[in-house]
Amino acid sequence: MTLADLNACDEEAFVSALGWIFEESPWVAHRAWLRRPFASLDALHAAMTQAVAEAAEAEQLTLLRAHPDLGTRARISEASTGEQRGAALDRLTPGEFARLQRLNDDYRGRFGFP
Repeated sequence: MTLADLNACDEEAFVSALGWIFEESPWVAHRAWLRRPFASLDALHAAMTQAVAEAAEAEQLTLLRAHPDLGTRARISEASTGEQRGAALDRLTPGEFARLQRLNDDYRGRFGFP
């Protein structure tokens, strides 16, 4: 789908196409849709990040809590899998994995989200 296609989408199609991008939080795409048309992909990205920045704190926390733990072995989105693969988190040794899980647990315990 091109940027022109996205600019021409109705709300439902736009959210269907982009609602997964921010950890399956379609409200981000919905709020970005309200800011169409986008002159560039950077403008689209800016609209989506602005939607998060302007969201209520509870919405922001829900979004953060939807993010998978680093190095998780659970089933995660293709985008998250790619991010973690890019950081080599899919190739951790058993010892590295155990340490990362302890760090994830400590972080979640301290801040309440991954």
